[in-house]
Amino acid sequence: MKVLSAALVSLTLLFGGLTAASPANADPYPHSVPTVCVAKPKPRSGRVHVNRRPAMRLNVQAGGAHPTARFVVKAKSGKKLQWKLPRTFHGHPEVYLLRKLPQGKYVIRVKTRFADQSVYKNCKTKYTLKVFR
Repeated sequence: MKVLSAALVSLTLLFGGLTAASPANADPYPHSVPTVCVAKPKPRSGRVHVNRRPAMRLNVQAGGAHPTARFVVKAKSGKKLQWKLPRTFHGHPEVYLLRKLPQGKYVIRVKTRFADQSVYKNCKTKYTLKVFR
């Protein structure tokens, strides 16, 4: 009987110590919080004149949070890369001016990267832009 009660006490202390030692809400693992990237052309029609610089509205959200991140914008026509722009997203929806493009149809891709130890997942999005005369 003494052995059984001693084992029961030691198990209680062991499991009680393990639960007390673990934090109540541990930090999530790096790149475990899903994010949503939304890039839209300005104007909404997705058409821009040759002599004007296209603009893009970008919003990155993770639940209710607006994290800060670096992103790269690429403009491609077919397989030809026209330009590549690195930028910074500052945590709130913002309009970014892009470089001028020659006449044609382009796919604008946006890839968002967070710091290596950030809890947010990287995300990407794309849209079509037409440049006319």
